[in-house]
Amino acid sequence: MTTSDSYRIGVDALQFFGAEPSEQLRSYRRLNAVSQPNFFPQKRDEDLGCDYFFGVACVFKTFAGSLSDKFLSAEDADHLEDFNHRLNVFMQDGTAAEWSEAGVVEGIVWQALRDNARQALDQLGEPVAREAAIFDIDALIDPDEFRTTAAAKTLLATRTSSD
Repeated sequence: MTTSDSYRIGVDALQFFGAEPSEQLRSYRRLNAVSQPNFFPQKRDEDLGCDYFFGVACVFKTFAGSLSDKFLSAEDADHLEDFNHRLNVFMQDGTAAEWSEAGVVEGIVWQALRDNARQALDQLGEPVAREAAIFDIDALIDPDEFRTTAAAKTLLATRTSSD
C-alpha cells in the first residue's frame, strides 16, 4: 500500500465525518449485507448502525497518520488534531445509542465532529464530500488492532495498479 492510498482512505473517512447526516446514513444503508465488526455487544435493537459508524472511526484512526504527514508541524495541523482529539474522546466514552443512526442525526457530539472534520478538510485542501464513501470495515482494518488487513493491502495494490 502506498502513502497516497493511505491518504485517500484517511480523507474518505474524514469526509464521511464532515458529510451531512443524511449522507452518513445513506453510506450505512447502502452497505446492506456486508458484515461488520461487533463493537457494541450490548446494543439494543434501536441502536442501528452503531457498529458501522464506530467502524468508520476505526478506519480513520488507522489511516490518520498519512493525513498528519502532510503537515510540517503539529501547529499546522491544529484542526486535524482537534478532530482527532474529539473523536478519541467519543470513541472512549460514546454509547451505542450515541453511535447509532439517531445519534448521527440528533447528537451534539456528531455536529461537533462534523464541524471539526470540515475545518480539517479545509486545512488539508480537500473538499467536503457531497456523497459519503461506503466502508467495508472488515476488509479495511483489523478492528481489534486498528491495523490494515492483508485483504485491504491487496485491494489497494490492485486499485493503484489499475489507476
